[in-house]
This record gives sequence, structure tokens and C-alpha cells, in this order.
Amino acid sequence: MSEVSVKTCNKCKAEKPLTEFHKSVRNRGGLTTLCKSCNTARAKVYAAKNKERVLAKVREWCKKNPDKSKEYRARWLAKHPGAREQVSHKSKLKQYGLTPEDYTRLLILQAASCKICGTHQMVIPYKLCVDHCHKTGKVRGLLCRECNHAIGLLKDDAFRADCAAQYLRGSQNA
Repeated sequence: MSEVSVKTCNKCKAEKPLTEFHKSVRNRGGLTTLCKSCNTARAKVYAAKNKERVLAKVREWCKKNPDKSKEYRARWLAKHPGAREQVSHKSKLKQYGLTPEDYTRLLILQAASCKICGTHQMVIPYKLCVDHCHKTGKVRGLLCRECNHAIGLLKDDAFRADCAAQYLRGSQNA
């Protein structure tokens, strides 16, 4: 009796090699009934319909398996260079109620430069930061990281900024 080397997917009805099916202890034969590509498509549809539920399960798994989670994340980030910055940038825009198009408009209005020091976007290895008023939440402009941090350290206080500028002007003569 020869061993079967192909199987038919229950969804696409295509006959595929056994390597195209995931292992499963639940099914007779030890393989899933759907091929890997159909299973992936089904999983994507489910995830889109049940986003919160899927995210909750992922977070729960990550808490229970911190080492595996960290290892998986490191591998994923290694395969997707620049993804961390892209995701971070998108989430920051969302936080300030901006779309990528809004950010581009601001960038054009400011000639792709920091609104305070004038450093051009091409000179720095990161995107310009979205600066906002901490009291109103209103976006003021785009700044380089250094200027954004300086304003934060001065607690968004114009008086402190003026005092700091006077101090710096006075110390140039010393």
C-alpha cells in the first residue's frame, strides 16, 4: 500500500501536496482540511471582523509567553526594517487627529524644515515630530526632536523660553 502524498482542500478544491496543509491533532490524517493559503485567507477575514477579540487574545498570549513574544517580535522587526518607525509615526498622527495627508501638508507649508531651528528633514535620520499644545491639544507645527524636547523640558512655557534665550544671550559675553 503506497502512502498518499496529496490532499484536496475543502475550500478551493485544489489537490495539493501534504506540505501545503498545517498539522492538526484534531483531524483524521493529522492535517487541516484547508490548505495553508485558504486557511490564511480565512484567518484574515476572521481577524478583520473580530479585531478586538483577536487583539485581546494576542495580548493575553504575549503576557503568558513573554520570552517567545519578545523573540517573535525581534524576528519580525528584523524582517521588516523601518516598520517600528512607520507604525510609531502613524500612531502618533492618529493621536493628534492627523492623517498622513495632513502631515504632508504641514511638511510642505514648513518647507520640510523644523519650525523653530529650520533644520531640513533630509538632514535628520527621522521624521519631524508633531508639536502640539498640551492644554488645547491643537497641533502647532513640525519640529526636529531636539526642539520638541526643549519645548517639553520648558513645559510649553513661553516665559521660560524667553528667560532661557536671555540667559544664553548673556552667557555669550561671559
